[in-house]
Amino acid sequence: MPKTEKGIMIASLGGYGGKVIANTEEHTPAADFKYVAIVAISDTVITAPGNIDGVTSLSIPAGFPLYGEFDSITLTSGAVVAYQGGAF
Repeated sequence: MPKTEKGIMIASLGGYGGKVIANTEEHTPAADFKYVAIVAISDTVITAPGNIDGVTSLSIPAGFPLYGEFDSITLTSGAVVAYQGGAF
């Protein structure tokens, strides 16, 4: 994991890729990574444990970005793009 200012910025903005999640399975990022941004593609109900309290069965509207460090993502409904980055 890069510790330079530029490396930290790239990692915190999801510079290590992402994926579309549109099912109700639990999704986890690659080893040594976290999900750092989640953007709803459609109205979504999400559970995403991490450094933000209350992201349990949270309803978010389409287009809404959620930033933090998330260990996993499980949807009840909807679809998101989950961006992978470093854990700081």
